[in-house]
Amino acid sequence: AGIDEEGFPFFIMEDEMGKPFRVSPGELWNEALVENPPLLLFLSGCRTGEVPYLPHSDAARSFIQVLVEKHCIPWGLGWGRPVSDEQAALMAETLYSNLGSGKTVMEAIQRARQIILEKNDKSKPPAWPLLRLFSNGYPAKSFVTGNQKRTPKPRSLKHTFLQNSRVKILTQGFIGRRRHLQQSLRALLPPSQRLGVLV
Repeated sequence: AGIDEEGFPFFIMEDEMGKPFRVSPGELWNEALVENPPLLLFLSGCRTGEVPYLPHSDAARSFIQVLVEKHCIPWGLGWGRPVSDEQAALMAETLYSNLGSGKTVMEAIQRARQIILEKNDKSKPPAWPLLRLFSNGYPAKSFVTGNQKRTPKPRSLKHTFLQNSRVKILTQGFIGRRRHLQQSLRALLPPSQRLGVLV
């Protein structure tokens, strides 16, 4: 993510061919979020929570702030400055783990910040002060019921090695994602009351 020469925030995504493609908050909303808006949107890209400097305007907003204020996403998270991939990934992992266990947004963020502080390389500044949270006033309640049991389904896979090689391949079973994605989409479409899918 970044801020252009005129001071407007953008987010870099991919087009259908995999090439970089800049989108504005409005474009992201219209193309990806409008039909199924999330309760929480964490754009874990550098500067997604940074308010641009516009010397002749009082309307400066960060990318995630525009989505929360203009498009009514209840909770938005972004980074106020560049952060390392390691700290960003650890923050997201801890945040979603806590949300998935029934914590509120505020509890999940606090726990994730604590983990970042504890596991941070002391030679680098911690990233947690750079996380920006925006809210439209939605109640800070849990998204899911806590203490649910995980029910993973075992797969029947058999492996072997290519002849005269150490390359491991499947001899039985296939790990495709098409069916999982279709099931996930069906699980999230109305009239479903589900809030997310763990892949």
